[in-house]
Amino acid sequence: MNSFTKRLLAVVAAFTFVVTAFAVTAACAQDFPKRPITLIVPFAAGGNSDVIARTVAEQMGTALGQTIVIENIGGAGGSTALTRAARAEPDGYTIAIGNAGTNAAAYTIYPMLPFKPDAFVPIAVVAKTFGIVALRKDFPAGTVREFIAYAKSNPGKINLGHAGVGSSNFLICKSFVQAAGIDVTLVGYRADLPTSAEAGLPEFEAQGWNGLFAPKGTPPEIIAKLNTAARTAVESEAVKKRFADLSTVAPEANEHAPEILQQLVTRDVEKYRKLLAPPQ
Repeated sequence: MNSFTKRLLAVVAAFTFVVTAFAVTAACAQDFPKRPITLIVPFAAGGNSDVIARTVAEQMGTALGQTIVIENIGGAGGSTALTRAARAEPDGYTIAIGNAGTNAAAYTIYPMLPFKPDAFVPIAVVAKTFGIVALRKDFPAGTVREFIAYAKSNPGKINLGHAGVGSSNFLICKSFVQAAGIDVTLVGYRADLPTSAEAGLPEFEAQGWNGLFAPKGTPPEIIAKLNTAARTAVESEAVKKRFADLSTVAPEANEHAPEILQQLVTRDVEKYRKLLAPPQ
């Protein structure tokens, strides 16, 4: 066998391997899902992200004809869960829900994470969240403007509650404090803190998001199926009704594409890199 024939056979073998691999992937995507899907939630059961995940998962399961099993994994602001998700097989049977904390700010808060943003591929935005400014009944301020004025007159004397470092409302608190130019102490506690431009903070954005992610390498055909199921879920009356109880809304019709979620991640990684960077 001469060298030309050997090279030709090698090319044919390589081409055959590629075609076979493509055929196997296409067949798997066509049959997907054939068994239950695990949805990793990076927080303990009962929190806002957990309720959102369960609400969406139930309707997605109906759309896909398979059960979606919730797996709550707490720890390190959601990073423990995302590590597990990043290392999962990229076959669509393990996905994760994340937010600006777990999938953007975490890279600044925990710089030694064993994964990077490109360890995940976006599936879909499934929820947009809002918070509430909650003050004690006897607090000497009744509006956001009054609260800011009081905080500026009493620097370092106010505690502002949040749900833990890395959580969405922790990030909202940090953004609020920076935009308002106030000196307060942030304390881990179950609470939300947003406001609006009407309060005189046009640079402050209090809207959070929740999105679904799959491990890098998950076939596009499977991502497309999951995206379609997510869209069907968030457009259902059952999800809209439950979201209303949570001060949460579904994404708009033009916000369902995976690329929209990727844009949010890219934007917020940079946003929180600047916001959470240690002082020089």
